[in-house]
Amino acid sequence: HLSTAPTHRSHCLLRISSAAISSSTTMRHYGVFITGGPPEHLRHFGDYGDMMINMLGNETVENVIWQKYRCVDNEFPSITDLKQLSGAVITGSHFDAHANDDWICRLRDIIRGLYHEKNMHSQSCKLLGICFGHQLVSNALDGQSGPSVNGWQLGIQSMKFTKEFEALSGAYMVDHHETQSLPILQLHRDQVLKLPSNATLLACSEHTPIEMYSIGENVLCIQGHPEFGIEYLQRVVMHRNNIGVIPDQNLEICLQSLENKHDCSKLIEWHKLLKAWFWDA
Repeated sequence: HLSTAPTHRSHCLLRISSAAISSSTTMRHYGVFITGGPPEHLRHFGDYGDMMINMLGNETVENVIWQKYRCVDNEFPSITDLKQLSGAVITGSHFDAHANDDWICRLRDIIRGLYHEKNMHSQSCKLLGICFGHQLVSNALDGQSGPSVNGWQLGIQSMKFTKEFEALSGAYMVDHHETQSLPILQLHRDQVLKLPSNATLLACSEHTPIEMYSIGENVLCIQGHPEFGIEYLQRVVMHRNNIGVIPDQNLEICLQSLENKHDCSKLIEWHKLLKAWFWDA
């Protein structure tokens, strides 16, 4: 059931058409569940909600309201908010998606509710999970996440797609030519260890067996960070190295990978794919 967690102030961003809106116009509500954010000196890049909204922004989609909920600070949507949602995005975080912090458990409950129940328009809510969100959705829907035996995965890495990805990419990728792999930015040392029972594996990589999965037509989860820019990733990894979280060796591997101009040029393909999937009615 949808969580009855207390409601806290959310941050609303309105995206509407320039045409006059009549009282009969149906607004479409979308939420970003913020579960982490940049360190203070990098906040000029925007918070993780801003990054998601910028990645998914589509000026051709009219009458859209985005709301950001800082779940990491115990800001959660009300029951009314949840029933209105046509789509929701769960961001990345430095927290563990398999932890039992109150706000993490509450967010897992909300994800289960959004997955199992229809919204006020009798439609299913689309769920997009990124990194921590990818892992949290798995945990909420009978999968499992935990630490990777391969440790930190950083920088640009190539994801290899399964044959099941073919249908998704054929439907949504603008330049679809039987894509077998695509580079993506990575910043994680946890991973999904077990898929939800009804999930479909869409991609893997050399060190991460479950890079991407879907559940039906309304759930898509990715371990990497398509919303990050190269400069932000570089600077946040250097920051975590400076405070002793990321070892020097891992930092060097990360920085070397970011010198690959060909791979860097391919990162924008994720925006095309995710926009097309997210806004497909």
